[in-house]
Amino acid sequence: MHSEDVTEEIIDIEAKITNLSALRVKFITLLNQATEVSDILKIEKELNRIQTELDSIEARRKTLKNQVAFSKINIALNQETIYGPLGYLGKGFIWVVGKLFVIK
Repeated sequence: MHSEDVTEEIIDIEAKITNLSALRVKFITLLNQATEVSDILKIEKELNRIQTELDSIEARRKTLKNQVAFSKINIALNQETIYGPLGYLGKGFIWVVGKLFVIK
């Protein structure tokens, strides 16, 4: 049987998404305030990097949630035979007869 708990990984991913989203908002604010072309280009480059990382992390979160949603569980139930007094007597009789012919 194989199982994997991805709870911690999902929590980490959620935290990263929250942090990157907040960082993106800060950079958008900086972009709106920037006046120099060189500053605008640097901020846009950083925004692009943040968005790429955010997209990657969100894809990983989606994959993990789909794996959890479509997890397969196999359960095998076996009914145990419980003999009554005569059942044990019959089973014992069969065992004795078997030992008369085969010893092992």
